[in-house]
Amino acid sequence: MEKAIKDFAGLIYNLSPFEFTLTGTIIVYLLAAPLTVDEQNSLGNLLELIGQVLLTFNAQNVLLNDKMLKNNNMTNKDLSRRIEMLESKLDFLLNKLK
Repeated sequence: MEKAIKDFAGLIYNLSPFEFTLTGTIIVYLLAAPLTVDEQNSLGNLLELIGQVLLTFNAQNVLLNDKMLKNNNMTNKDLSRRIEMLESKLDFLLNKLK
């Protein structure tokens, strides 16, 4: 199932914006035609919920990735300071040995 979803996603993500929206429109017409108004409303709400969950999931991933990058940047700064301090101490010790 996961491979089928990835294959389908790979296919639709290569479409132009026009083709992408046209594909969505065709899918909606195919889904809506046999349904009653209440069923269309229910299905529409479900699809909106799926879209909202995808957006929320993505937003949380972006937030966590940004936090991780900021933490890594702080760690890199700390490591750079530590390296500079160790180089300074090494230079001091090497000068003492001369």
